[in-house]
Amino acid sequence: MFAPGSLFDSHVHLDRLGDGIAPGEALEQATAAGVGNWLIPGVDRDGWPVLTALAGKNPRVLAAPGLHPMMAAQWDRSAASGLADLLTRP
Repeated sequence: MFAPGSLFDSHVHLDRLGDGIAPGEALEQATAAGVGNWLIPGVDRDGWPVLTALAGKNPRVLAAPGLHPMMAAQWDRSAASGLADLLTRP
């Protein structure tokens, strides 16, 4: 459920926060500042499970698994199949 009336951060790497910063803590701070919805973009294949897990824990977090252009060398049939599988999940 999205938080109506609050801001939507369309590019936040909750999966790549610095040491000692938990995603829940970052979300609490953002909420206090008026941000209530988030989109976590994918960077590499290793991060896809983390993205989907974070989105599964909070209905106001969306995951966008994919590859950053700097990681394009990771794109192959296996990556395409893995991404297609993720996209069939709710």
